Amino acid sequence: MAEDLDYLPRPGTSWRGLSTMLRELEEAAGDRIPRADVGSANRDMRHLGCRTRYRPDGTPFMLAPGDQDPTAPS
Repeated sequence: MAEDLDYLPRPGTSWRGLSTMLRELEEAAGDRIPRADVGSANRDMRHLGCRTRYRPDGTPFMLAPGDQDPTAPS
């Protein structure tokens, strides 16, 4: 995982700052998907049983247990 992020702790340090580092990377990269992929991503998430869905602008959100899926086809 560290190799994927290009983040390796320096010798003598710990992984304690990893959560902060991940948040900073998410903010820098943005957590949106392309608008053209929203429909297929929502369909895939429903099929896989995941609670993550994407708004039309590509930003993710989580469904709470028991919530109706606003992205489900009627």
